[in-house]
Amino acid sequence: MIDTTKWLKLFVCLLLSFCLVSCATTPLPTTYTVYLTRHFEKTKETQDPELTVKGKKQAEIFASLLDNKAISAIYSTDYRRTILSAKPLANTLDLAIEIYDPRNPETIIDKVTTSAQNQVIVGHSNTIPALITHLGGQSQLISESEYGLVFAVSITLLEGVRIDTETRKILLLDNVSNNF
Repeated sequence: MIDTTKWLKLFVCLLLSFCLVSCATTPLPTTYTVYLTRHFEKTKETQDPELTVKGKKQAEIFASLLDNKAISAIYSTDYRRTILSAKPLANTLDLAIEIYDPRNPETIIDKVTTSAQNQVIVGHSNTIPALITHLGGQSQLISESEYGLVFAVSITLLEGVRIDTETRKILLLDNVSNNF
C-alpha cells in the first residue's frame, strides 16, 4: 500500500525546493537615484558669487532631505556657489565633493551610470536640464531666477539593462517638501 501522506510531503518538498532555486536564480531589478540641482540662491556678485542666507538655508534643507538616501558620491562644478550648495550634504555624509567639468557632460554621465548607486550632481540652470536628459529623465528649463529645484531621476536596471526611468521634481522652500 502506498503511503499518500509520505508522497504528498515529498512532492511538496520538491515543489518548494524548485521554487526556491528558481527564485534564487531570477535576478531582481536594481534601482538607483541621481539627485540633480542647480546651485542655491546666490549673491549678486558677478565673479564666482557665494550663497545668500536663503541659499545657505536651502543647502541645509537639501542635506536633510538626502542624509538618509545612501548617497555614494557628490559631484559639483568648480564654483563657490555649487560647492557651497553641496557642502552641508558632504559634511553630513562625510563624503568628498568631486569636481566635474560642466563643458564635458559625457564624463559625469558615464561616472554616474556606471556606478549604479545613489548620487548627487550640483550644477547650473544651463547644465542640469541637459544632464537630466542624458540620464533619460524628463527635464524642463530652469530660469535664471529659479533656485531650490531638485530633480530625482530614478533608474531601474535588470541585469545591467535599463528597464525604467522616472523623474520627480522637488521644490525646496523654507521647510522640507513632502513630495520626496
